[in-house]
Amino acid sequence: MDFIPDIKDDIEQLRSFLNIQDVNDLLKIDPLIYLKKFESHSILPEGLSEKEVMNEASLLQNKNRSIEYYIGGGIYHHYIPAMVDEISSRSEFYTSYTPYQPELSQGYLQAMFEYQSVISRLTSMEVSNSSLYDGATALVEAVNMAFNITRKNEIIIPSNINPHYLNVLKTYNISNRFQLNFVPTPEGIVSADDIRTRISDNTAAVVLQNPNFFGLVEDVNSISRLVKEKGALLIAVFYPLSLGLLKSPGDYDTDIAIGEGQSLGLYPSFGGPLLGIIATKKKYMRKLPGRLVGMTNDSDDNKGFVLTLQAREQHIRRKMAFSNICSNQALCALRSLLYCSAMGEEGLRNVALINYSRAHKVARLITDKKIAKLKFNLPFFNEFVLEFSSEKEMSRFRNYLKKQNVLFGLPLIKYYKEYNKDLLVSTTEMNDTDRLKDLIVQFK
Repeated sequence: MDFIPDIKDDIEQLRSFLNIQDVNDLLKIDPLIYLKKFESHSILPEGLSEKEVMNEASLLQNKNRSIEYYIGGGIYHHYIPAMVDEISSRSEFYTSYTPYQPELSQGYLQAMFEYQSVISRLTSMEVSNSSLYDGATALVEAVNMAFNITRKNEIIIPSNINPHYLNVLKTYNISNRFQLNFVPTPEGIVSADDIRTRISDNTAAVVLQNPNFFGLVEDVNSISRLVKEKGALLIAVFYPLSLGLLKSPGDYDTDIAIGEGQSLGLYPSFGGPLLGIIATKKKYMRKLPGRLVGMTNDSDDNKGFVLTLQAREQHIRRKMAFSNICSNQALCALRSLLYCSAMGEEGLRNVALINYSRAHKVARLITDKKIAKLKFNLPFFNEFVLEFSSEKEMSRFRNYLKKQNVLFGLPLIKYYKEYNKDLLVSTTEMNDTDRLKDLIVQFK
């Protein structure tokens, strides 16, 4: 990428907008917030002893409140086995960087190989790379793959895809490389007829999220058959833990599967760090972005692990690179591997069933009390949309629960203006639904 410095007009526009005399004014520091002439005693109190610091920290800690939340929208609060923190905190994992040198990084390379194997098995796809940044950019990479595979530039996307993913895709597409064809979903799920009328000879791929942003389960088989009949690729956006109960992307002939791996052993932590998952069919392996770890034998027939396909510009000629993904999320991917190893197939299925059953329990509690009704009377996983009689009633209910240290639901007006009295509610195994039941009974 060329370096293009600011021209005089750009600098003048910046100066005028910020109402400053000179750009260097941006570098001026308020003398109240830095140590003038290193005389810290003039603006900072005297230092404390270690014991006093610990007491002060304890006082601050006691001000924290324990909040329970029923909010998802792409990031979910799940229980994480202790072994995930214990092993991922070991220095040989925690402090290492992306393993470039195979002869020095056998442990980490093997972990990434095992991660790829777990993701391939979880998704029923043939090949996975060793991770991407997050689910949103993984969708962008999948769209790039579809373009590079088909040499077509139209992408059909239902409006019930995670809005954050759509915003990231639109940002990447600011140069209009792709023609984004959005499909409205007034009934909550994708209509096969709407897809059929929009697919053309220029369609590279159709994107399908299951469960979708509203938590609803799509008719994946019908959509997949339709897409394949029209000669387009299918990009599936999946929620990893839902695969303990729902069909895996590979089971309905997905070409590229992407997802957010945060639910596999990563804490919500105010929105990060996240983990991008991408998997595909073997025939598209050379179009995968990022890194792929392979297993091989050396000249003495000893098993070893190496970085193999790396279709990015730091490793191959720039014009041949499919992506500029600069680093994988090795530590986050390791945590996901550890989580899946600890849970196993039965554990993942049990968590999925708990999430499913608790979500339906909460939905029944609220609808039976006639506090709100389900906006979509369709199958859902662990997320659902509640429709209140008014925006005021929705706020009243949420404020009541908030006073009880429960943050309940995500107002959909944040993403859809027409959903001003609708709430997206998520329930996981971490929620105390019995306590919520008592609170709902007491609500008037």
